[in-house]
Amino acid sequence: MHFKKISIFLALILTNGIFGCAQETKIEVPTQKQTFAEEITTNLVPPNVDAKGSAFFVKLNDLKVIIVARKASKEILETPRLKGNIKITNLAKDQVGIARVTLDYLDEAGKPIVHEPEERIAMGSRSTQWGWSWKILWPGDVAEESFDVPIPMSVIKEKSLRKIAVTVAYNPSFPLDEDQRTYIELETFTLPVMLSTDSNI
Repeated sequence: MHFKKISIFLALILTNGIFGCAQETKIEVPTQKQTFAEEITTNLVPPNVDAKGSAFFVKLNDLKVIIVARKASKEILETPRLKGNIKITNLAKDQVGIARVTLDYLDEAGKPIVHEPEERIAMGSRSTQWGWSWKILWPGDVAEESFDVPIPMSVIKEKSLRKIAVTVAYNPSFPLDEDQRTYIELETFTLPVMLSTDSNI
C-alpha cells in the first residue's frame, strides 16, 4: 500500500512536469515581413569623410544604407535609410549656437536627388533635417550625434549618389536673447561619397 502511494505520487509529479514544460514552450512564428522581405545593409564609399570650413570641421563616420527588399526579386519595399554619425568641431574664435543640421544628396552634376512622391517612408519623416535644440559650442568644442534619415530610392536603383551636402545652420553670437535666435548663418560642406559597388540591389 505504501509502495502504491509512492507510485501515484511520482506519477503525478511526472505528469505535472510534462504539462508544465509544455505550457512554457514558445514557438516563434515568422511575421509576414520576415517571410518575404529581408534587410540589406550596404556601406557608402568611403564610409568616413570630413571637410574643413571657416567656422566648423565636419566629419561623417560609419555611413551605411539600410534597405528593405523582397527576398526573391530584390524589389525595394520601403524608402531606404542612411545611418551614421556626425562630428562638428567649432573652429571659430567665439562660442556658437547650432540650430540645425541638414543633409542633401547630390548626383555627379551636383544636383539634388529628391524623394519621389510615391515613396513610402517607413520611419521618421521625409525631412533629412533634425534640430539640436540650440547646442552651444565653445571654441574647440565638438558636438557628436548619430542620425537615421531617409535616402531616395533612386540613389539605390540608379547608383546616382556622388556627394552628401551637410549644411550647418548656426548663430555666431552666443550668448543671446530669445529674439536674437532668428539671426542665422549657414555653412555648407560637400563630401564625396558613393554607394558601394558590392550592393546587389
